[in-house]
Amino acid sequence: MRKATWKHIAKHAISEALAQFVGHNRHFTRHSAAAAIGCSARSLANWQQQHTAPEMSEFLAQCKAFGPEFVNLVLAHVGITGARWVDSSISEARAAHASVARLGAAFADAYEDGHIDHQERAAIIPLASDARQKIESFIHHERTPRHV
Repeated sequence: MRKATWKHIAKHAISEALAQFVGHNRHFTRHSAAAAIGCSARSLANWQQQHTAPEMSEFLAQCKAFGPEFVNLVLAHVGITGARWVDSSISEARAAHASVARLGAAFADAYEDGHIDHQERAAIIPLASDARQKIESFIHHERTPRHV
């Protein structure tokens, strides 16, 4: 598909999704939505009227402010749905798992010859520190549900 076509789809999809969230009898007024996104009311009006499309950073701010329902409305135009809030404890668990896996792989590589020399140790220490930090974050995380 041509770039101009994608830009048209983006402007249309975002405008339609914004119509569900911003305006009279909606979740947000134009000014409160602009404040939540961190943009001007004029920029928001331009997106609503399909004069312009938001930059990626502005679109991500919209996604954060309006939540998965907004994301699904926009992405449905290209056949994608299923966005949802991610429990931050799940993200922390994945980060801890990945960090521990990197540390384990580094240990396995370093110990392959039966000992860990000073250079291998120096390479492992930052990985161990990162793993410890991620594990502590996971252990001490307080679960707080996210609401839109």
